[in-house]
Amino acid sequence: MLEHAGDAFVSIDAGGAITEWNKEAEETFGWPRAHVLGLRLDQVLIPAEHREAHNRGFARFLGSGMGPVIGQRIEVIALHRTGRLIPVELSVSALKEGGQWIAHAFLRDISERKASEEKLAASERHLRDIMNN
Repeated sequence: MLEHAGDAFVSIDAGGAITEWNKEAEETFGWPRAHVLGLRLDQVLIPAEHREAHNRGFARFLGSGMGPVIGQRIEVIALHRTGRLIPVELSVSALKEGGQWIAHAFLRDISERKASEEKLAASERHLRDIMNN
């Protein structure tokens, strides 16, 4: 079922290692499933400037299964295999398995939506400038 989900699906274990990576994750982030399984999430998807904060937050999550992103739908920046930054919508859920917290995440590339929003904002600024001059 997750293999055919319309969103990228990534699951990570208590060590931060990727344990699930569906076809949409391959297409969105450019990494084949076989390559990323077992790698830490911060090595694959987290931009360098955000890794320290991610790792601190993940360490807190392991103790409680809670965190600011759990159960929320937020926009973050993810890293493509080529190094390109991708705006994504992220939804993370926590699950206790074998006495340890693991995380399941759905990610959706919102690049096109962000580009459309920026075009609309630029158009509005342009119209406002015309009206004010």
